[in-house]
Amino acid sequence: MANSTKKSQRAKQIENLNEQGGLMSSLASNIDPLNILQEIVGVKSEYPQKQEFRPGESIEISKIEKKLDNRHQEVTSNWHEFSIFSEEKRESEKRLAELKTELDLIIKEVKVLVKSTQNIKEEIKDMPEQAPQNPGTYHLFFFEQVLKIIRTARLEIEKASIWLEATSKRARMKYWNRYKKHGSSFLLSADHYLTRSAG
Repeated sequence: MANSTKKSQRAKQIENLNEQGGLMSSLASNIDPLNILQEIVGVKSEYPQKQEFRPGESIEISKIEKKLDNRHQEVTSNWHEFSIFSEEKRESEKRLAELKTELDLIIKEVKVLVKSTQNIKEEIKDMPEQAPQNPGTYHLFFFEQVLKIIRTARLEIEKASIWLEATSKRARMKYWNRYKKHGSSFLLSADHYLTRSAG
């Protein structure tokens, strides 16, 4: 007896599932992808999708097709513009992230160089006292190379300090905020052009 009730319950469950499956397939056949897209985009249809016709009533299909084609072109062009805009935004965000990481790496490297130059400064200070007692051509060549390296490094450091001074001055003056506020008139002004020019 228990087996027969279990079988009948199972049969009812299967029957219910079959009915639900039929209901789902009928729902799926009634779904119109264009309507879904229009609802997502927020566009209202200019003409009724389904309509009842009375005897003797006429409908101009060409007008509806034309409206549909125009609307389809408009939706696709809007979608195309949106995809281009989002792609440009992604690219600019990616480039900005790359620039930030590069800048962080450069700042870390500068900090390491500052620490190492302090060590080099102390070693160079002691160098004249460490001069060999019987100098040869090797020693002369070695010290000439060290002197060249130090001169080159000093020139590069002076150039870097000039650039750092200029950028810190601009940061203090809120240079780029003024540019954002006044636009190209600020950027192309003769007074400001002279402050940006090299030399």
